[in-house]
Amino acid sequence: MDPQQLLAVLEATFSPVPEQRHQAETVLAQLSKQHGFSTVLLQLVATDDMSAGVRQAGAIYFKNMVVRSWNVPQLMEGEQPGSRFEISDADKSVAREHLVDTFAKAGKRVRTQLLTAISKIVDNDFPKAWTGLLPQVRKGICKRKKPLNSGPRCARF
Repeated sequence: MDPQQLLAVLEATFSPVPEQRHQAETVLAQLSKQHGFSTVLLQLVATDDMSAGVRQAGAIYFKNMVVRSWNVPQLMEGEQPGSRFEISDADKSVAREHLVDTFAKAGKRVRTQLLTAISKIVDNDFPKAWTGLLPQVRKGICKRKKPLNSGPRCARF
């Protein structure tokens, strides 16, 4: 997954031209099914020199992807195998490793989106698959220059 390509597509979602926006959304939907997409998306969200709009758009897309594709339920009768996309175990592992740190460094609008993703992942993976969560939260809070307004919400972890 090419980070520059993903950056260009995210920027195109802000286009005032409806056709360009629609095309960018279509490309995002296609890219999101590739291995490594969520990892690169989270890296872009974490990049300090990225514009606030792109970081927020990336965080929103990441959150929506986690909500839809983190833990896909069993197929219903009549559904074809492979008809539902689920984030790969490798991408999940990378997300769990970097998400709390990205949250701690982010601005309020990005944190709001990432908090929803974290909550979904905690509901599915903690404590069994996300054994490092509590040390990550402690480290992220201690590393932060400004206090987190979302601190009380994080305390439920």
